[in-house]
Amino acid sequence: MREGSGPVEGSRSRWRSTGSTGSRSLLGALASGLRCHGAAVAVTMALTLPGLGCNVLSKLGPGNCDRSIDANPAIGYSEGSVEAGVYMSATWDLDAPKRDQELLFFPGGMRYEIQHKLGEMPRWWLAYLSFDRYGADTESIAIAAGNQVEVKDVNDRTITLVNASCSDYWLLLVVGGVDADPPEGLPD
Repeated sequence: MREGSGPVEGSRSRWRSTGSTGSRSLLGALASGLRCHGAAVAVTMALTLPGLGCNVLSKLGPGNCDRSIDANPAIGYSEGSVEAGVYMSATWDLDAPKRDQELLFFPGGMRYEIQHKLGEMPRWWLAYLSFDRYGADTESIAIAAGNQVEVKDVNDRTITLVNASCSDYWLLLVVGGVDADPPEGLPD
């Protein structure tokens, strides 16, 4: 059979003639082998890898983070300010000094015990995350979701948060008391 001829005139053949031996091309042989053995390899991997455990898997790829309280005791934070019954760990005011705009570094497993300065138990809280230290300034900030920020404790002095994911972020916490509604103009 000549190259390019097949069951339908003008269609390409799966196999190419490599001379008088009529052997398949290397590409054709590899494709055939993968079709036959690919499913067996996938099943073997699926059954073997879960039994290896996290320590072995982390040697194969990225390491996993330790989110335990022993490895990540709560870090106290007493900065931030309260205006009109709303606490913010950093300011939105882009005219303020950079140090007042800086978000809290919040890597995987990190715990903060933040003094909210409200003098009463907060009624609501919002956590915003960014990949940038000055997220409000660079407009790269969004509301946290899922286990990115988990509340572990709330009282009339502090709110304790943990990053239960293994991703690194920068955190902005906004907390309000009984008589305060969330401020207008917060990013959605």
